[in-house]
Amino acid sequence: MKEKTKKRLHPVFAIYSVAVTWVICASSFPMYKLSALIVVALLSLFVYMIVKKLCREDIKPKPVSFEKTGVVEADTVIKQGSDFIKTLDRQNALIPDTMLSEQIDRLKQSATEIFVFVERNPNAARQLNTFMDYYFPTTIKLLDSYIELQNARNVSAGNITDSMVKIESVMENICVAFAKQLDTLFEHKNVDIKSDIDVLKTIIAREKLD
Repeated sequence: MKEKTKKRLHPVFAIYSVAVTWVICASSFPMYKLSALIVVALLSLFVYMIVKKLCREDIKPKPVSFEKTGVVEADTVIKQGSDFIKTLDRQNALIPDTMLSEQIDRLKQSATEIFVFVERNPNAARQLNTFMDYYFPTTIKLLDSYIELQNARNVSAGNITDSMVKIESVMENICVAFAKQLDTLFEHKNVDIKSDIDVLKTIIAREKLD
């Protein structure tokens, strides 16, 4: 049974916790006294350390780059893929939900491997037409909508939560689709290798007969 991933807070919440601490203390302590300021400063530091432990690590993603193949169709696909990966990084930095963030990391990993494959096998670019035209723009649109919803104000909480949950749910299907596309590329590669080997065996057998 797959262990459920715990949701962790975005690092910015650690800073928010300090601000909230000062606001609360301002209504309870005589802030004009030095002793009160020292106590509140120590308390806010303590709160910051606690909340910081509850936050996920905000690691800056490594930039991904691909080499040009010299094949126009392949290079066009790789450029679109590179832009897609950069957009995923930008969106991921704005999403505090850890489970969704990890799914985006999986999408990025699969996408990176797909375009490394195309980089090494330019003819494979033609297999990605449907994938590029539908999955990429739809994924970006859904994540942009998620970010808009999580930042929405003065909107029915029920509507926001329902839409966000639906996006979170479908992201797992998208992850599977990306992994399947990568697997399909290698499957076609294996077919090509088998075909080359069969032809080679046939030629060798004919030469022996001659």
